[in-house]
Amino acid sequence: MTGEEHAPAARPLDAAAVLGAVPGVIVLIERDGTVRWVNEHVTSFSGHRPEELIGTNMLDHLGASANPQALESIGYALDHAGVQLPTVLGFRAVDGSTIILEAIANNQFDEPSIAALVVHLGPYDERAALDRVLGSLAAGDDPEVSFGHLHQVARGATLRAESAVVFGDGRAIASSPEAAAPIGARCHDPSATPWAVAATTGRAVVLPDVSSLAPAARAAARKAGFEACWAHPIGHVDDDGVGAVLVIWRREPGWPEPNATTLADQLVRLGKLALDRDEHRHQLLHAARHDHLTGLANRARFYDVLAEHLAARHAPVGVLYVDLDRFKEVNDAFGHGHGDRVLQEVAVRLDAGVGPTATVARLGGDEFGICQPGSDTSMLTATAERLLAALEAPIPVGDQEHRIGATIGIALSAATRPTSTDHLVGRADAALVEGKASTKGTWHLAEVEGGAAPPPR
Repeated sequence: MTGEEHAPAARPLDAAAVLGAVPGVIVLIERDGTVRWVNEHVTSFSGHRPEELIGTNMLDHLGASANPQALESIGYALDHAGVQLPTVLGFRAVDGSTIILEAIANNQFDEPSIAALVVHLGPYDERAALDRVLGSLAAGDDPEVSFGHLHQVARGATLRAESAVVFGDGRAIASSPEAAAPIGARCHDPSATPWAVAATTGRAVVLPDVSSLAPAARAAARKAGFEACWAHPIGHVDDDGVGAVLVIWRREPGWPEPNATTLADQLVRLGKLALDRDEHRHQLLHAARHDHLTGLANRARFYDVLAEHLAARHAPVGVLYVDLDRFKEVNDAFGHGHGDRVLQEVAVRLDAGVGPTATVARLGGDEFGICQPGSDTSMLTATAERLLAALEAPIPVGDQEHRIGATIGIALSAATRPTSTDHLVGRADAALVEGKASTKGTWHLAEVEGGAAPPPR
């Protein structure tokens, strides 16, 4: 016998069985939108049984708010033959919620054996959440907003998980209280938790079951129904570890599937991008508000802070205007690099000589300003005395020591009427100029509005 005689007969093809086995929902729609047939996968997606949908109008099941153009896309597909571009639509589940699905339509009305619009519906919630992550990053949202969208991705069909982002200070942004509970549980050795190990080593830690967690964390995890835990570091490890860790909690025990690992890696990259953008934004904000040489507030920031305190009008606000007496001689004799180191030390001494509520700023050159809210003349003059003593002490730079000294002008806002920033700073500056002209190395208090100033010291 020939090989052909032994070949098994081809099995008859059961088209309905094939359509039923296709991953996703297959719907056949009439020209008027009536559902002619739908496979059983629709139940797992929406809770509807096929017989509940057959004979109804497909358009009645769409949530237009998910994509206002969805109805227009379906209308276009009904009028144009062949396969259409994918579109996103909202489909109402049996519980009233809206499921985000991707629809690919194939107009087969010209094929007599089909004579319908064949539509494949697949899950899109996960991809929609990824789109929201990217949109959040593009908009420059705070990381908390971007991480909230990441958590929605983790809840999708691939990971089916709750999640949390854990920072080095122990703070966590979680998808739910249940996802945060094991992380906040008391632990005899916090450095041994999966998220701590991932943070210090820079390597992912996968627990196929939660039995190896510390007792309190294990109890919290199992109370929430979690059976597996993955901890993925976000970013590269340095001396301080990594900036954050993505913790994924799954309700099924076991190792992650390849596609789950791929998605988790993608979430880590997006999380790092969110943190990097936030760090860059803070660096730009810091640069815009601070003097690059001394690290003190700059002139713009000084005026902003002063304006805020004056507008609040809770208590008088004091300004100390500090001008170095012998800085120019040092700068001219030893060069700008030498002078820069002197200014940096001056900044340290000024910052150390004021209270925690004061703002110290470099206003330009060798001039500094101090905004002190809630002040009175005795507080301001006592502060000036401390600063003069600190700046009169030698400043060592290399093998040189410099006695720079300073003169300070002081002004206090009136408690009973509004004062502008320019007016208050101008009064302090005028007191400084008067002091420089008469007695350097002292403080001078501008005449208190409504009373005389005490003598200079």
